[in-house]
This record gives sequence, C-alpha cells and structure tokens, in this order.
Amino acid sequence: MEYSLEQINLINVRMTTVLTAVSLGILAIFYRNLPPQVPLLYTLSWGDEQIVTRPWLFLLPGLIIMTGVVTAFVISKLKLERLLLYICLGSVWTFQLIVMLGLVRIVWLVS
Repeated sequence: MEYSLEQINLINVRMTTVLTAVSLGILAIFYRNLPPQVPLLYTLSWGDEQIVTRPWLFLLPGLIIMTGVVTAFVISKLKLERLLLYICLGSVWTFQLIVMLGLVRIVWLVS
C-alpha cells in the first residue's frame, strides 16, 4: 500500500502524540511517589553522577516531542525516496519507543 507524504506525516504525528501522552501520563500518576533523586544518566560512571532530580524526567517526553517535530519537518521539506523515508520513520519510532520504555523502567525501579 502506497501512502502519501501527508498520510505518513499524520501517522508520525499520531505516534508521537500517543507516546508523549503515555509518558506524561506515567509521570502524572507516579510523580509524587518517586524519590527526590532518580537515576537517569546511565551512560555516566557509577554513583552520584547518574542521579538527577525528578523534574529531569520530563526531558524524556521532550525528546519524544523533539524527534517527532524534526521528523515531521524532514517529511514535509525533503523529498526522500520511499525506502529511505520508511527506514528513517522506523528508526525514529524505535527511538521514541525506547525512550518511553526507559521512562517506564526508571519509574518501575525507583517507586
């Protein structure tokens, strides 16, 4: 099935909206139960360097929104080959899903 660029962009916006809503919903439900400091920066060395305050968790839904907006801009402005477009969309959606699941894991571990 061949999708138009507008349809592909709409699917991207919907996917970004759903993943952002789920992430913000998780934060809204569990925010008060989280400790004042949570581990977020797993790429840093062990210990206090990985710890951030709770508001930093809102960075993750922000990343989802940012990648969705950049992808929508790329879809609308660049005329990519279909295969390249689908590979880019798959990569972005995988990244967004991993970010959301990372948030779920952090909340699950510390609450």
